[in-house]
Amino acid sequence: VDDKVMIVTSIKIMEFMVETLRVAWVCTYTNWRKVLGWDAVIDREDRTVTFECPVVLEQAKRRFLEGEIMLTPKHVTTPSLMDITIGDVPPEGHPDRPSYLAMQSDGASLLGLMIWISENYTQALFVTRWIGRTAHCLSPEGVKFLKYALMHLVAHPYATHWGGTACRSLELSTPIKQPYSNEDQEWGLYFKYDANLSTSAKSMTGIVGMLAGGAIDNICQSQQCKAGETHTTEVVAGGTALTRIITARGLLQEMHYPQVRPTPTFTDSATSIFVANDDSALKRALWVIRRVKVLRDGVDDGEFEPIKIPEEDNASDVYTKYLVFQKWKRHSDFINNMTKTREDKALARMALIVAAYDKG
Repeated sequence: VDDKVMIVTSIKIMEFMVETLRVAWVCTYTNWRKVLGWDAVIDREDRTVTFECPVVLEQAKRRFLEGEIMLTPKHVTTPSLMDITIGDVPPEGHPDRPSYLAMQSDGASLLGLMIWISENYTQALFVTRWIGRTAHCLSPEGVKFLKYALMHLVAHPYATHWGGTACRSLELSTPIKQPYSNEDQEWGLYFKYDANLSTSAKSMTGIVGMLAGGAIDNICQSQQCKAGETHTTEVVAGGTALTRIITARGLLQEMHYPQVRPTPTFTDSATSIFVANDDSALKRALWVIRRVKVLRDGVDDGEFEPIKIPEEDNASDVYTKYLVFQKWKRHSDFINNMTKTREDKALARMALIVAAYDKG
């Protein structure tokens, strides 16, 4: 069900098919109900395509935000997100226990929905993954952050766009166009990766794979082991990025877009680039030798080419930690291939959905 696309000419037919699928595929073992709600929007004037779910956002607003004071936050979250902890469930017999468990149940449903939504509304990806660390025992604060993120998406329903008026080929430029440069966008396949060292928890890996101007692969995940210094976290992130690069290159190969040159991979880590390109660079950092060998093999096999960029131009940084609004907005717009015109069109489409629900 999840990997099929259906194009219809009538909204009534669409609603009938969606409801039929929901009933046919509902899981009888849990209370989970998943409705396929992505709409394909093709803008022939702008030469873009996007997949968005304004209907799902409006339904989520009416379910999870009922009775809440509605905000229109510019940022998807706040700095205190980084300080959330697991919940503290009242013991058996405590009068607050039923309400606390009900809060956790609703929060788990909202978290699951946000994980699904953030596939294309990538600005909420870090929030959902960070709160997902406490999914086994959600706290009231965690649920509040999820609701806050949902309010942001309802007010700013900007999904990833691919293409543009200048997008005429998916081949890499020679030389490759640098991210955030004044020249035209790069439409071919390239990646960015970053890592954030955490002294109190496992470090984070952030990866962005770009094609046709928008992100086709977004990774925000905890690293497997707790690292003691930044170099190790960057090497681990680079190895994870390489596995995603190989997959993307193979997929494009099957689609008859052969990748005849190494995939440019941008990072702000000079040390990980150094060890990826030089056998003798490892020196005393022998504890990461196995992970470095992965990077060396990737370079030797022509799979990827690590390239240094300034930290402020590394969009994958948005998936590793909280960023202030200006930095977060800049990276999110880059990843989603957003412009002011595309934002206005997305808001107009969302307004039509809201008006339809308000009418009844």
